[in-house]
Amino acid sequence: MKIKTGSVKRLWKEHNLYRQEALQFKVKYDKLVAEGADEWDIKNAKKVLEEGERMIPDSENRLAKAVIELRELVVYARTVPAFKDDADLTAAETQLQEANV
Repeated sequence: MKIKTGSVKRLWKEHNLYRQEALQFKVKYDKLVAEGADEWDIKNAKKVLEEGERMIPDSENRLAKAVIELRELVVYARTVPAFKDDADLTAAETQLQEANV
C-alpha cells in the first residue's frame, strides 16, 4: 500500500508540473509572437509548447491508473479488520483526497 500511495503522490506532482510547464511555454510562445521575434525562435517555442502539452494526457492516464489501483486496494483494506487503524491506510486515503479523485 505504501508503494501505491507513493506512486499516486509522485504522479500527482508530476502531472501538476507538466501542466505548469505547459502554461509557462504558452506564455513564452505568446510573448515571442506578440513581439514579432525571429521565425526560428517562434517555431522552436511552438515545438516546445506542443511537446509539453503532449505530456499532460500521458501523465493524466498514468495518474488515473495508479489512483484506480490504490482505490481498489483501499476498498479491500477497509474490509480487513487488521487495517482498521493502519497508518498506511490513512495515508492512502489522504493521498486519494489530495489527488481530487
